[in-house]
Amino acid sequence: MSGRPEQPLRRQLLLLFATGLLPLALFAAWNMRAAIVAHRAEVERSALSLTRALASAVDGELEGSRASLRSLSLLPALTEGDLRQLHLLSQKAVQARPSWLAVILTDADGRVLLRSSRPFGAPGAEPVVDPDSLRLAVAQRRPVLGSLAVGSRGNLAFAVRLPVLREGQVAYVLSAALQPDRLVELLRRQQLPEGWTSSVFDGQGQRVARSTEDFRPPRAQPVSDAPNRLPPGWREMTGHASGADGGSVYLGVSRIGTTDWTVSVEIPTALLDAPLQRTLVGYVVGIVLSLGLSLALALYVARRVSRPIRAIRDQAVRLGEGQPLQLGPSGITELDQMGQALQKAAAQRAEAASEREDLLASLRQALQRAGEAAQAKDQFLAVLGHELRNPLAPMVTALQLLDRKAGPDTDRERLIMRRQLQHMRRLVDDLLDISRITRGALVLQREPVDLRTVLERAIEAVPDHPGLRLPDALPPAVVRGDETRLVQAVTNLLVNALRFSPQAPVTVDLALAGGEACIVVQDEGTGMDAGTLARVFEPFYQAEQPVARAAGGLGLGLAIVHSIVAGHGGRVAARSDGPGRGSRFEIWLPLADAGGG
Repeated sequence: MSGRPEQPLRRQLLLLFATGLLPLALFAAWNMRAAIVAHRAEVERSALSLTRALASAVDGELEGSRASLRSLSLLPALTEGDLRQLHLLSQKAVQARPSWLAVILTDADGRVLLRSSRPFGAPGAEPVVDPDSLRLAVAQRRPVLGSLAVGSRGNLAFAVRLPVLREGQVAYVLSAALQPDRLVELLRRQQLPEGWTSSVFDGQGQRVARSTEDFRPPRAQPVSDAPNRLPPGWREMTGHASGADGGSVYLGVSRIGTTDWTVSVEIPTALLDAPLQRTLVGYVVGIVLSLGLSLALALYVARRVSRPIRAIRDQAVRLGEGQPLQLGPSGITELDQMGQALQKAAAQRAEAASEREDLLASLRQALQRAGEAAQAKDQFLAVLGHELRNPLAPMVTALQLLDRKAGPDTDRERLIMRRQLQHMRRLVDDLLDISRITRGALVLQREPVDLRTVLERAIEAVPDHPGLRLPDALPPAVVRGDETRLVQAVTNLLVNALRFSPQAPVTVDLALAGGEACIVVQDEGTGMDAGTLARVFEPFYQAEQPVARAAGGLGLGLAIVHSIVAGHGGRVAARSDGPGRGSRFEIWLPLADAGGG
Protein backbone atom coordinates (compact mmCIF):
# COMPACT_ATOMS: atom_id res chain seq x y z
CA MET A 1 0.00 0.00 0.00
CA SER A 2 1.20 3.51 -0.81
CA GLY A 3 1.78 6.25 1.73
CA ARG A 4 -1.30 8.17 0.66
CA PRO A 5 -3.69 6.49 3.17
CA GLU A 6 -1.37 7.61 6.02
CA GLN A 7 -2.01 11.28 5.42
CA PRO A 8 -5.69 11.51 6.45
CA LEU A 9 -5.08 9.40 9.55
CA ARG A 10 -2.01 11.43 10.49
CA ARG A 11 -3.94 14.64 10.17
CA GLN A 12 -6.76 13.26 12.31
CA LEU A 13 -4.31 12.10 14.97
CA LEU A 14 -2.59 15.48 15.02
CA LEU A 15 -5.95 17.22 15.21
CA LEU A 16 -6.99 14.94 18.07
CA PHE A 17 -3.70 15.70 19.80
CA ALA A 18 -4.17 19.46 19.37
CA THR A 19 -7.83 19.55 20.40
CA GLY A 20 -7.46 17.15 23.33
CA LEU A 21 -4.09 17.47 25.00
CA LEU A 22 -3.41 21.19 24.58
CA PRO A 23 -6.68 22.39 26.21
CA LEU A 24 -6.13 19.85 28.96
CA ALA A 25 -2.63 21.19 29.54
CA LEU A 26 -3.92 24.78 29.64
CA PHE A 27 -6.68 23.82 32.05
CA ALA A 28 -4.18 22.01 34.26
CA ALA A 29 -1.92 25.08 34.22
CA TRP A 30 -4.85 27.28 35.27
CA ASN A 31 -5.65 24.82 38.05
CA MET A 32 -2.03 24.95 39.19
CA ARG A 33 -2.16 28.71 39.41
CA ALA A 34 -5.47 28.54 41.30
CA ALA A 35 -3.95 25.97 43.65
CA ILE A 36 -1.00 28.28 44.34
CA VAL A 37 -3.34 31.18 45.12
CA ALA A 38 -5.53 28.97 47.29
CA HIS A 39 -2.48 27.59 49.09
CA ARG A 40 -1.22 31.06 49.93
CA ALA A 41 -4.69 32.09 51.11
CA GLU A 42 -4.82 28.98 53.27
CA VAL A 43 -1.44 29.82 54.77
CA GLU A 44 -2.66 33.32 55.62
CA ARG A 45 -5.78 31.84 57.19
CA SER A 46 -3.61 29.43 59.17
CA ALA A 47 -1.43 32.30 60.35
CA LEU A 48 -4.49 34.28 61.41
CA SER A 49 -5.99 31.28 63.19
CA LEU A 50 -2.72 30.76 65.03
CA THR A 51 -2.56 34.42 66.07
CA ARG A 52 -6.07 34.15 67.50
CA ALA A 53 -5.04 31.14 69.58
CA LEU A 54 -1.86 32.86 70.75
CA ALA A 55 -3.76 36.06 71.57
CA SER A 56 -6.17 34.02 73.66
CA ALA A 57 -3.28 32.28 75.46
CA VAL A 58 -1.52 35.58 76.20
CA ASP A 59 -4.78 37.17 77.35
CA GLY A 60 -5.32 34.20 79.67
CA GLU A 61 -1.83 34.68 81.12
CA LEU A 62 -2.49 38.39 81.69
CA GLU A 63 -5.95 37.66 83.11
CA GLY A 64 -4.24 35.67 85.87
CA SER A 65 -2.36 38.80 86.92
CA ARG A 66 -5.56 40.88 86.77
CA ALA A 67 -7.32 38.31 88.94
CA SER A 68 -4.52 38.45 91.52
CA LEU A 69 -4.75 42.24 91.61
CA ARG A 70 -8.51 42.00 92.09
CA SER A 71 -7.92 39.68 95.03
CA LEU A 72 -5.52 42.23 96.55
CA SER A 73 -8.04 45.02 95.98
CA LEU A 74 -10.65 43.14 98.01
CA LEU A 75 -8.39 42.59 101.04
CA PRO A 76 -9.55 44.27 104.28
CA ALA A 77 -6.10 45.80 104.60
CA LEU A 78 -6.81 48.05 101.61
CA THR A 79 -10.43 48.66 102.58
CA GLU A 80 -9.40 49.73 106.11
CA GLY A 81 -6.33 51.67 104.97
CA ASP A 82 -3.85 49.34 106.72
CA LEU A 83 -1.04 49.92 104.20
CA ARG A 84 1.57 48.14 106.30
CA GLN A 85 -0.44 44.93 106.22
CA LEU A 86 -1.15 45.46 102.50
CA HIS A 87 2.59 45.91 101.90
CA LEU A 88 3.30 42.57 103.56
CA LEU A 89 0.55 40.82 101.55
CA SER A 90 1.82 42.41 98.32
CA GLN A 91 5.31 41.03 98.96
CA LYS A 92 3.81 37.57 99.42
CA ALA A 93 1.87 37.96 96.18
CA VAL A 94 5.09 38.87 94.33
CA GLN A 95 6.87 35.85 95.80
CA ALA A 96 4.02 33.60 94.63
CA ARG A 97 4.23 34.81 91.00
CA PRO A 98 7.79 34.56 89.59
CA SER A 99 6.96 36.85 86.68
CA TRP A 100 6.05 39.74 89.01
CA LEU A 101 8.72 42.28 89.95
CA ALA A 102 6.67 44.43 92.30
CA VAL A 103 3.20 45.57 93.37
CA ILE A 104 2.65 49.34 93.45
CA LEU A 105 -0.26 51.17 95.07
CA THR A 106 -0.92 54.76 93.99
CA ASP A 107 -3.73 57.17 94.59
CA ALA A 108 -5.87 58.61 91.79
CA ASP A 109 -3.34 61.43 91.27
CA GLY A 110 -0.45 59.04 90.70
CA ARG A 111 1.29 59.43 94.08
CA VAL A 112 2.99 56.20 95.15
CA LEU A 113 1.60 54.98 98.50
CA LEU A 114 3.58 51.75 98.71
CA ARG A 115 5.89 49.64 96.58
CA SER A 116 6.50 46.01 97.51
CA SER A 117 10.10 46.14 96.23
CA ARG A 118 11.01 48.78 98.87
CA PRO A 119 10.69 48.64 102.65
CA PHE A 120 7.44 50.04 103.95
CA GLY A 121 7.70 53.73 104.70
CA ALA A 122 11.07 54.08 102.98
CA PRO A 123 11.76 57.76 102.15
CA GLY A 124 12.30 59.09 98.63
CA ALA A 125 9.45 57.49 96.76
CA GLU A 126 10.31 56.62 93.18
CA PRO A 127 8.17 58.12 90.41
CA VAL A 128 5.66 55.98 88.56
CA VAL A 129 7.02 54.33 85.42
CA ASP A 130 4.71 54.65 82.38
CA PRO A 131 2.40 57.29 83.90
CA ASP A 132 0.30 57.41 80.71
CA SER A 133 -1.19 53.95 81.37
CA LEU A 134 -1.91 54.95 84.98
CA ARG A 135 -3.81 58.04 83.88
CA LEU A 136 -5.70 55.93 81.33
CA ALA A 137 -6.73 53.42 84.04
CA VAL A 138 -8.06 56.30 86.18
CA ALA A 139 -9.88 57.93 83.28
CA GLN A 140 -11.49 54.74 81.92
CA ARG A 141 -12.04 53.03 85.31
CA ARG A 142 -11.04 49.66 83.96
CA PRO A 143 -7.91 47.46 83.95
CA VAL A 144 -5.19 48.77 81.62
CA LEU A 145 -2.09 47.11 80.17
CA GLY A 146 0.92 49.43 80.07
CA SER A 147 3.82 49.55 77.62
CA LEU A 148 7.22 47.90 77.94
CA ALA A 149 9.54 50.23 79.84
CA VAL A 150 12.73 50.29 81.89
CA GLY A 151 11.93 50.47 85.61
CA SER A 152 13.61 52.57 88.25
CA ARG A 153 15.96 49.69 89.03
CA GLY A 154 16.88 49.01 85.42
CA ASN A 155 14.53 46.06 84.89
CA LEU A 156 12.46 45.71 81.73
CA ALA A 157 8.81 45.32 82.65
CA PHE A 158 5.28 46.31 81.79
CA ALA A 159 2.45 47.21 84.12
CA VAL A 160 -0.95 45.61 84.66
CA ARG A 161 -3.06 48.28 86.33
CA LEU A 162 -6.36 47.87 88.18
CA PRO A 163 -8.35 50.90 89.39
CA VAL A 164 -9.93 50.41 92.82
CA LEU A 165 -13.31 52.14 93.05
CA ARG A 166 -14.85 53.55 96.22
CA GLU A 167 -18.38 54.96 95.91
CA GLY A 168 -18.07 55.14 92.15
CA GLN A 169 -14.75 57.04 92.20
CA VAL A 170 -11.19 55.81 91.69
CA ALA A 171 -9.60 55.76 95.13
CA TYR A 172 -6.45 53.79 94.31
CA VAL A 173 -4.71 52.11 91.41
CA LEU A 174 -3.11 48.70 92.05
CA SER A 175 -0.34 47.89 89.59
CA ALA A 176 1.81 44.80 89.04
CA ALA A 177 5.13 45.15 87.24
CA LEU A 178 5.61 42.03 85.09
CA GLN A 179 8.72 40.76 83.35
CA PRO A 180 8.27 39.89 79.66
CA ASP A 181 10.15 36.60 80.08
CA ARG A 182 6.91 34.80 80.93
CA LEU A 183 5.39 35.79 77.58
CA VAL A 184 8.57 34.70 75.77
CA GLU A 185 8.30 31.25 77.38
CA LEU A 186 4.61 31.06 76.45
CA LEU A 187 5.38 31.72 72.77
CA ARG A 188 8.22 29.20 72.67
CA ARG A 189 6.00 26.47 74.06
CA GLN A 190 3.67 26.67 71.06
CA GLN A 191 5.98 24.58 68.79
CA LEU A 192 5.41 26.54 65.61
CA PRO A 193 6.34 25.02 62.23
CA GLU A 194 9.96 25.35 61.17
CA GLY A 195 10.76 28.92 60.15
CA TRP A 196 7.55 30.42 61.60
CA THR A 197 7.90 33.00 64.36
CA SER A 198 5.42 34.64 66.71
CA SER A 199 5.71 37.92 68.58
CA VAL A 200 3.87 40.01 71.16
CA PHE A 201 3.78 43.81 70.75
CA ASP A 202 2.64 46.41 73.23
CA GLY A 203 0.41 49.37 72.43
CA GLN A 204 3.43 51.45 71.28
CA GLY A 205 4.51 48.84 68.75
CA GLN A 206 7.44 47.60 70.88
CA ARG A 207 8.22 43.89 70.56
CA VAL A 208 7.74 42.49 74.05
CA ALA A 209 8.30 38.79 73.28
CA ARG A 210 9.35 36.61 70.34
CA SER A 211 9.43 32.85 69.91
CA THR A 212 13.02 32.69 68.62
CA GLU A 213 15.65 31.33 71.01
CA ASP A 214 18.00 34.30 70.58
CA PHE A 215 15.38 36.98 71.35
CA ARG A 216 15.95 39.42 74.18
CA PRO A 217 13.51 42.27 74.88
CA PRO A 218 15.04 45.57 73.70
CA ARG A 219 15.72 48.45 76.05
CA ALA A 220 13.97 50.88 73.76
CA GLN A 221 12.29 50.38 70.43
CA PRO A 222 10.04 53.26 69.39
CA VAL A 223 8.03 52.19 66.37
CA SER A 224 5.71 54.52 64.50
CA ASP A 225 4.63 52.42 61.52
CA ALA A 226 5.08 48.83 62.71
CA PRO A 227 3.28 46.24 60.52
CA ASN A 228 1.71 44.77 63.64
CA ARG A 229 -0.25 47.97 64.25
CA LEU A 230 -3.98 47.46 63.79
CA PRO A 231 -6.18 50.32 62.56
CA PRO A 232 -8.64 51.61 65.17
CA GLY A 233 -11.54 49.22 65.65
CA TRP A 234 -9.80 46.29 63.91
CA ARG A 235 -9.45 42.96 65.74
CA GLU A 236 -7.17 41.20 63.27
CA MET A 237 -5.64 41.32 59.80
CA THR A 238 -3.38 39.43 57.40
CA GLY A 239 -1.05 40.52 54.65
CA HIS A 240 2.56 40.86 53.53
CA ALA A 241 5.18 42.78 55.46
CA SER A 242 8.91 42.96 56.22
CA GLY A 243 9.97 40.63 59.00
CA ALA A 244 12.32 41.32 61.87
CA ASP A 245 15.29 40.24 59.72
CA GLY A 246 14.21 42.41 56.78
CA GLY A 247 12.83 39.58 54.64
CA SER A 248 9.33 39.39 53.19
CA VAL A 249 6.83 37.48 55.31
CA TYR A 250 3.19 36.53 55.41
CA LEU A 251 1.81 38.26 58.47
CA GLY A 252 -1.17 37.52 60.73
CA VAL A 253 -2.04 39.95 63.50
CA SER A 254 -4.68 39.65 66.26
CA ARG A 255 -5.53 41.97 69.12
CA ILE A 256 -5.12 40.64 72.67
CA GLY A 257 -8.48 40.86 74.41
CA THR A 258 -9.70 44.44 74.78
CA THR A 259 -6.18 45.89 75.03
CA ASP A 260 -4.15 47.62 72.33
CA TRP A 261 -1.50 44.87 72.52
CA THR A 262 -1.21 42.50 69.56
CA VAL A 263 0.13 39.05 68.67
CA SER A 264 1.63 38.42 65.24
CA VAL A 265 2.78 35.32 63.36
CA GLU A 266 5.37 35.72 60.60
CA ILE A 267 5.86 33.13 57.85
CA PRO A 268 8.78 33.79 55.46
CA THR A 269 7.48 33.87 51.93
CA ALA A 270 10.58 31.96 50.82
CA LEU A 271 9.36 28.92 52.75
CA LEU A 272 6.25 28.81 50.59
CA ASP A 273 7.19 30.40 47.28
CA ALA A 274 10.38 28.42 46.62
CA PRO A 275 8.70 24.96 46.65
CA LEU A 276 5.80 26.32 44.62
CA GLN A 277 8.18 27.78 42.05
CA ARG A 278 10.04 24.49 41.77
CA THR A 279 6.75 22.68 41.34
CA LEU A 280 5.64 25.11 38.65
CA VAL A 281 8.94 24.74 36.75
CA GLY A 282 8.69 20.96 36.96
CA TYR A 283 5.10 21.14 35.76
CA VAL A 284 6.02 23.28 32.74
CA VAL A 285 8.89 20.96 31.83
CA GLY A 286 6.59 17.95 32.17
CA ILE A 287 3.97 19.57 29.93
CA VAL A 288 6.54 20.36 27.24
CA LEU A 289 7.94 16.85 27.37
CA SER A 290 4.44 15.38 27.28
CA LEU A 291 3.52 17.49 24.26
CA GLY A 292 6.67 16.45 22.40
CA LEU A 293 6.28 12.80 23.29
CA SER A 294 2.61 12.81 22.30
CA LEU A 295 3.42 14.37 18.95
CA ALA A 296 6.12 11.77 18.27
CA LEU A 297 3.82 8.93 19.22
CA ALA A 298 1.03 10.28 17.01
CA LEU A 299 3.38 10.36 14.00
CA TYR A 300 4.73 6.92 14.82
CA VAL A 301 1.27 5.38 15.10
CA ALA A 302 0.16 6.99 11.84
CA ARG A 303 3.14 5.48 9.99
CA ARG A 304 2.44 2.01 11.37
CA VAL A 305 -1.23 1.81 10.30
CA SER A 306 -1.56 -0.25 7.11
CA ARG A 307 -3.76 -3.30 7.72
CA PRO A 308 -7.50 -3.24 6.67
CA ILE A 309 -10.03 -2.44 9.34
CA ARG A 310 -11.62 -5.84 8.74
CA ALA A 311 -9.40 -7.40 11.36
CA ILE A 312 -10.86 -5.07 13.92
CA ARG A 313 -14.36 -6.11 12.88
CA ASP A 314 -13.48 -9.79 13.18
CA GLN A 315 -12.16 -9.33 16.70
CA ALA A 316 -15.29 -7.36 17.60
CA VAL A 317 -17.48 -10.22 16.35
CA ARG A 318 -15.47 -12.72 18.40
CA LEU A 319 -15.90 -10.51 21.41
CA GLY A 320 -19.67 -10.36 20.83
CA GLU A 321 -19.81 -14.16 20.55
CA GLY A 322 -17.92 -14.56 23.79
CA GLN A 323 -14.97 -16.26 22.17
CA PRO A 324 -11.44 -15.63 23.40
CA LEU A 325 -9.68 -12.86 21.57
CA GLN A 326 -6.58 -13.42 19.54
CA LEU A 327 -4.62 -10.55 20.93
CA GLY A 328 -1.11 -11.51 20.06
CA PRO A 329 1.27 -8.87 18.68
CA SER A 330 0.28 -8.01 15.13
CA GLY A 331 2.46 -5.04 14.34
CA ILE A 332 -0.71 -2.97 13.75
CA THR A 333 -1.10 -0.14 16.17
CA GLU A 334 -4.88 0.12 15.85
CA LEU A 335 -5.40 -3.58 16.46
CA ASP A 336 -2.96 -3.57 19.36
CA GLN A 337 -4.73 -0.58 20.89
CA MET A 338 -8.11 -2.17 20.38
CA GLY A 339 -6.83 -5.36 21.97
CA GLN A 340 -5.46 -3.37 24.86
CA ALA A 341 -8.81 -1.61 25.18
CA LEU A 342 -10.58 -4.96 25.29
CA GLN A 343 -8.10 -6.25 27.83
CA LYS A 344 -8.62 -3.09 29.87
CA ALA A 345 -12.37 -3.67 29.77
CA ALA A 346 -11.88 -7.14 31.23
CA ALA A 347 -9.36 -5.77 33.72
CA GLN A 348 -11.75 -2.99 34.68
CA ARG A 349 -14.38 -5.52 35.64
CA ALA A 350 -11.88 -7.17 37.93
CA GLU A 351 -10.77 -3.80 39.20
CA ALA A 352 -14.37 -2.85 39.92
CA ALA A 353 -14.71 -5.81 42.27
CA SER A 354 -11.38 -4.92 43.86
CA GLU A 355 -12.47 -1.30 44.25
CA ARG A 356 -15.62 -2.42 46.00
CA GLU A 357 -13.51 -4.36 48.49
CA ASP A 358 -11.21 -1.36 48.92
CA LEU A 359 -14.26 0.86 49.45
CA LEU A 360 -15.60 -1.47 52.13
CA ALA A 361 -12.18 -1.48 53.79
CA SER A 362 -12.05 2.32 53.69
CA LEU A 363 -15.55 2.50 55.15
CA ARG A 364 -14.49 0.20 57.98
CA GLN A 365 -11.46 2.39 58.59
CA ALA A 366 -13.68 5.49 58.56
CA LEU A 367 -15.99 3.87 61.12
CA GLN A 368 -12.99 2.97 63.25
CA ARG A 369 -11.65 6.54 63.03
CA ALA A 370 -15.11 7.86 63.91
CA GLY A 371 -15.18 5.59 66.94
CA GLU A 372 -11.70 6.73 67.93
CA ALA A 373 -12.78 10.35 67.50
CA ALA A 374 -15.82 9.75 69.69
CA GLN A 375 -13.63 8.07 72.29
CA ALA A 376 -11.22 11.01 72.16
CA LYS A 377 -14.15 13.40 72.58
CA ASP A 378 -15.42 11.44 75.58
CA GLN A 379 -11.94 11.39 77.11
CA PHE A 380 -11.63 15.14 76.48
CA LEU A 381 -14.94 15.79 78.26
CA ALA A 382 -13.82 13.66 81.20
CA VAL A 383 -10.43 15.39 81.46
CA LEU A 384 -12.05 18.80 81.00
CA GLY A 385 -14.57 18.13 83.74
CA HIS A 386 -11.88 16.97 86.19
CA GLU A 387 -9.54 19.85 85.31
CA LEU A 388 -12.36 22.35 85.78
CA ARG A 389 -13.36 20.79 89.08
CA ASN A 390 -9.85 21.06 90.59
CA PRO A 391 -9.89 24.88 90.94
CA LEU A 392 -13.40 24.90 92.43
CA ALA A 393 -12.43 23.59 95.89
CA PRO A 394 -9.79 26.29 96.58
CA MET A 395 -12.14 28.92 95.18
CA VAL A 396 -14.92 27.81 97.58
CA THR A 397 -12.41 27.76 100.44
CA ALA A 398 -11.22 31.23 99.53
CA LEU A 399 -14.82 32.45 99.45
CA GLN A 400 -15.42 30.99 102.88
CA LEU A 401 -12.33 32.77 104.17
CA LEU A 402 -13.63 35.98 102.65
CA ASP A 403 -16.94 35.42 104.46
CA ARG A 404 -15.04 35.35 107.72
CA LYS A 405 -12.86 38.35 106.96
CA ALA A 406 -15.04 40.63 104.89
CA GLY A 407 -17.65 43.01 106.18
CA PRO A 408 -21.22 43.75 105.10
CA ASP A 409 -20.03 46.08 102.40
CA THR A 410 -18.90 43.07 100.30
CA ASP A 411 -21.99 40.91 100.86
CA ARG A 412 -23.28 41.51 97.35
CA GLU A 413 -19.95 40.68 95.69
CA ARG A 414 -19.56 37.51 97.73
CA LEU A 415 -23.13 36.52 96.96
CA ILE A 416 -22.43 36.92 93.25
CA MET A 417 -19.21 34.87 93.57
CA ARG A 418 -21.01 32.12 95.51
CA ARG A 419 -23.83 31.97 92.97
CA GLN A 420 -21.39 31.79 90.06
CA LEU A 421 -19.32 29.08 91.80
CA GLN A 422 -22.46 27.03 92.34
CA HIS A 423 -23.38 27.52 88.67
CA MET A 424 -19.87 26.49 87.60
CA ARG A 425 -20.03 23.42 89.86
CA ARG A 426 -23.32 22.37 88.20
CA LEU A 427 -21.76 22.77 84.77
CA VAL A 428 -18.71 20.70 85.74
CA ASP A 429 -20.90 17.99 87.32
CA ASP A 430 -22.96 17.87 84.10
CA LEU A 431 -19.77 17.48 82.04
CA LEU A 432 -18.52 14.66 84.28
CA ASP A 433 -21.90 12.92 84.23
CA ILE A 434 -22.26 13.09 80.44
CA SER A 435 -18.68 11.82 80.13
CA ARG A 436 -19.45 8.85 82.39
CA ILE A 437 -22.63 8.16 80.46
CA THR A 438 -20.96 8.19 77.04
CA ARG A 439 -18.14 5.97 78.36
CA GLY A 440 -20.58 3.59 80.02
CA ALA A 441 -19.01 4.34 83.40
CA LEU A 442 -22.18 5.56 85.15
CA VAL A 443 -22.80 3.08 87.99
CA LEU A 444 -26.32 2.86 89.44
CA GLN A 445 -26.91 1.40 92.92
CA ARG A 446 -29.98 -0.86 92.99
CA GLU A 447 -32.00 -0.68 96.19
CA PRO A 448 -35.61 0.04 97.16
CA VAL A 449 -36.35 3.76 96.82
CA ASP A 450 -39.53 5.62 97.81
CA LEU A 451 -40.27 8.14 95.07
CA ARG A 452 -41.99 10.45 97.57
CA THR A 453 -38.61 10.86 99.29
CA VAL A 454 -37.01 11.48 95.89
CA LEU A 455 -39.47 14.31 95.18
CA GLU A 456 -38.96 15.90 98.60
CA ARG A 457 -35.16 15.86 98.24
CA ALA A 458 -35.35 17.25 94.71
CA ILE A 459 -37.52 20.19 95.81
CA GLU A 460 -35.09 20.90 98.66
CA ALA A 461 -32.22 20.99 96.15
CA VAL A 462 -33.66 23.76 93.94
CA PRO A 463 -33.98 27.46 94.77
CA ASP A 464 -37.11 28.61 96.59
CA HIS A 465 -39.96 29.30 94.22
CA PRO A 466 -43.37 30.57 95.40
CA GLY A 467 -45.24 28.48 92.86
CA LEU A 468 -43.42 25.17 93.51
CA ARG A 469 -44.82 22.65 95.96
CA LEU A 470 -45.79 19.01 96.36
CA PRO A 471 -49.40 17.86 96.60
CA ASP A 472 -50.59 17.15 100.12
CA ALA A 473 -51.13 13.44 99.43
CA LEU A 474 -48.89 11.29 97.23
CA PRO A 475 -49.38 7.57 96.59
CA PRO A 476 -46.65 5.24 97.92
CA ALA A 477 -44.38 4.26 95.03
CA VAL A 478 -41.26 2.11 95.57
CA VAL A 479 -38.84 1.34 92.77
CA ARG A 480 -35.46 -0.37 92.69
CA GLY A 481 -32.80 2.12 91.77
CA ASP A 482 -30.20 4.67 92.78
CA GLU A 483 -31.84 7.30 95.01
CA THR A 484 -29.08 9.88 94.45
CA ARG A 485 -29.33 9.62 90.67
CA LEU A 486 -33.12 9.69 90.69
CA VAL A 487 -33.01 12.85 92.83
CA GLN A 488 -30.56 14.29 90.30
CA ALA A 489 -32.92 13.49 87.41
CA VAL A 490 -35.95 15.12 89.08
CA THR A 491 -33.81 18.08 90.19
CA ASN A 492 -32.68 18.63 86.60
CA LEU A 493 -36.32 18.70 85.46
CA LEU A 494 -37.20 21.19 88.21
CA VAL A 495 -34.21 23.41 87.42
CA ASN A 496 -35.22 23.35 83.75
CA ALA A 497 -38.82 24.24 84.58
CA LEU A 498 -37.85 27.06 86.94
CA ARG A 499 -35.40 28.42 84.40
CA PHE A 500 -38.03 28.80 81.74
CA SER A 501 -40.84 29.71 84.17
CA PRO A 502 -39.30 32.29 86.52
CA GLN A 503 -42.70 33.77 87.41
CA ALA A 504 -45.20 31.07 86.37
CA PRO A 505 -46.31 28.17 88.62
CA VAL A 506 -44.45 24.84 88.49
CA THR A 507 -46.30 21.72 89.66
CA VAL A 508 -44.93 18.30 90.68
CA ASP A 509 -47.05 15.17 90.92
CA LEU A 510 -46.71 11.40 91.32
CA ALA A 511 -49.15 8.85 89.89
CA LEU A 512 -49.36 5.06 89.43
CA ALA A 513 -50.54 3.30 86.29
CA GLY A 514 -50.12 -0.24 84.94
CA GLY A 515 -47.30 -1.33 87.25
CA GLU A 516 -45.37 1.88 86.68
CA ALA A 517 -44.85 5.11 88.60
CA CYS A 518 -45.08 8.41 86.75
CA ILE A 519 -43.34 11.56 88.03
CA VAL A 520 -44.76 14.70 86.36
CA VAL A 521 -43.09 18.13 86.29
CA GLN A 522 -45.25 20.73 84.55
CA ASP A 523 -44.73 24.45 84.06
CA GLU A 524 -46.55 27.31 82.35
CA GLY A 525 -43.45 28.92 80.91
CA THR A 526 -42.06 29.46 77.41
CA GLY A 527 -43.03 26.06 76.02
CA MET A 528 -41.47 24.31 73.00
CA ASP A 529 -42.12 23.92 69.30
CA ALA A 530 -42.06 20.58 67.47
CA GLY A 531 -38.40 20.93 66.46
CA THR A 532 -37.30 21.50 70.05
CA LEU A 533 -39.39 18.59 71.33
CA ALA A 534 -37.70 16.26 68.83
CA ARG A 535 -34.21 17.17 70.10
CA VAL A 536 -34.75 18.26 73.70
CA PHE A 537 -32.96 15.19 75.15
CA GLU A 538 -29.91 15.45 72.88
CA PRO A 539 -26.62 16.37 74.60
CA PHE A 540 -25.56 20.01 74.21
CA TYR A 541 -28.80 20.97 72.47
CA GLN A 542 -30.02 24.49 73.31
CA ALA A 543 -33.47 25.78 72.45
CA GLU A 544 -33.44 28.79 70.11
CA GLN A 545 -34.94 31.19 72.63
CA PRO A 546 -33.34 34.33 74.07
CA VAL A 547 -34.19 33.27 77.59
CA ALA A 548 -32.37 29.99 77.08
CA ARG A 549 -29.04 31.66 76.66
CA ALA A 550 -29.73 34.18 79.37
CA ALA A 551 -30.34 31.29 81.77
CA GLY A 552 -26.98 29.66 80.95
CA GLY A 553 -26.12 25.94 80.97
CA LEU A 554 -24.53 23.50 78.55
CA GLY A 555 -27.65 21.74 77.31
CA LEU A 556 -26.75 18.55 79.25
CA GLY A 557 -29.37 18.48 82.02
CA LEU A 558 -32.17 16.79 80.04
CA ALA A 559 -29.69 14.44 78.31
CA ILE A 560 -28.51 13.29 81.75
CA VAL A 561 -32.14 12.81 82.83
CA HIS A 562 -32.77 10.63 79.78
CA SER A 563 -29.68 8.47 80.47
CA ILE A 564 -30.43 8.04 84.21
CA VAL A 565 -34.05 7.05 83.56
CA ALA A 566 -33.03 4.66 80.76
CA GLY A 567 -30.48 3.09 83.14
CA HIS A 568 -33.36 2.34 85.52
CA GLY A 569 -35.33 0.63 82.77
CA GLY A 570 -37.73 3.55 82.49
CA ARG A 571 -38.54 6.20 79.95
CA VAL A 572 -38.86 9.98 79.88
CA ALA A 573 -41.19 12.04 77.68
CA ALA A 574 -41.62 15.74 76.94
CA ARG A 575 -44.81 17.44 75.77
CA SER A 576 -45.80 21.00 74.92
CA ASP A 577 -48.68 22.64 73.08
CA GLY A 578 -46.32 25.15 71.53
CA PRO A 579 -44.28 28.26 72.37
CA GLY A 580 -45.69 30.24 75.28
CA ARG A 581 -47.97 27.40 76.41
CA GLY A 582 -45.78 25.63 78.97
CA SER A 583 -44.09 22.22 79.04
CA ARG A 584 -44.73 18.85 80.67
CA PHE A 585 -42.04 16.25 81.45
CA GLU A 586 -42.87 12.71 82.58
CA ILE A 587 -40.58 10.06 84.10
CA TRP A 588 -41.97 6.51 83.96
CA LEU A 589 -40.32 3.88 86.18
CA PRO A 590 -41.32 0.23 86.82
CA LEU A 591 -42.48 -0.39 90.38
CA ALA A 592 -40.37 -2.70 92.51
CA ASP A 593 -43.27 -5.14 93.04
CA ALA A 594 -44.09 -5.13 89.29
CA GLY A 595 -40.90 -6.76 88.00
CA GLY A 596 -38.91 -3.52 87.96
CA GLY A 597 -35.75 -5.32 89.06
